Amino acid sequence: MDPALHDIIARMFRVLLLVVAPTVFFVALASTLVSALQAATTIQDSSLKFGVRLLAFALVMYFLAPLFASHVVAFAQHVYGP
Repeated sequence: MDPALHDIIARMFRVLLLVVAPTVFFVALASTLVSALQAATTIQDSSLKFGVRLLAFALVMYFLAPLFASHVVAFAQHVYGP
């Protein structure tokens, strides 16, 4: 495999991990907290869990979108040059 191609693929996976990991972490954390709350209060509404996940995803995207965009733009500049 060409070393330049290997470098591009490695950077692509690094950017993918930097973008996806915080989103998955915070959505999973919100889901776990809601599940614990539901177990403690015996509220078993399934729409509550989905609503909180959606809210957590929207908040992560709102606050971290500039960071995600900077990683993606830096990757694109590396691949396609200045």
